[in-house]
Amino acid sequence: MEPNVFNNINSIEDLPKVKGVDWLYAELKLTKASIIKNVVRDFCILAENDITELRSFYDNPMTENLFKSFRIKVHSMKNSVGMFGALEVSALARTLEYAAADEDYETVNSLIEPFSREWLYMKERLENAFGLKKMASDEDKQKLDESMLLIHLSNLRDSMAVLEVDSADLIMDELGQYRYEAAEKDLLDKLKIAVLNLNSEEALRIIDQWKQIYE
Repeated sequence: MEPNVFNNINSIEDLPKVKGVDWLYAELKLTKASIIKNVVRDFCILAENDITELRSFYDNPMTENLFKSFRIKVHSMKNSVGMFGALEVSALARTLEYAAADEDYETVNSLIEPFSREWLYMKERLENAFGLKKMASDEDKQKLDESMLLIHLSNLRDSMAVLEVDSADLIMDELGQYRYEAAEKDLLDKLKIAVLNLNSEEALRIIDQWKQIYE
């Protein structure tokens, strides 16, 4: 797929074929192609972090609290892929959710790695189909002027302080258009996750850390 495929998706008919994804089901849930493609993009951004977080609750043996945290996380993951029609992956997540609710360690132990592989395979297929890997490349991006960066970070801080989600998403989209040095790129990646997860406390911490580079 060409790297501009994501930007050229304007209708359900424009959505690329992806193994394991039912766009007609996604349309019932999300109604518009513009919403579907943004949900897909957010999934790809968060996918590896989601698996890392899920595995962090997985212990041998798991305690009651770990089972509860595992169940809450995998429930959220089930819903996120179910929204855009990745029904087989969603079904695996549902099985893990039920196993965690029953504190069935044997089932969790047998399914967590197959589920993790399918989750990350889905991320890879979607990135390839939507041209998202190319979009993430810094090769052709310009470096953002320092004064503009600080303005964007201040505006983002104000938005996240009161959880103005739409404004925060627009600012993150703008920040993603530019090239950064390694340390700032790492902060941007962490900030994306915090904003997508509506974790205002973590987002504000990262913003302040980033601004300190220029103070």
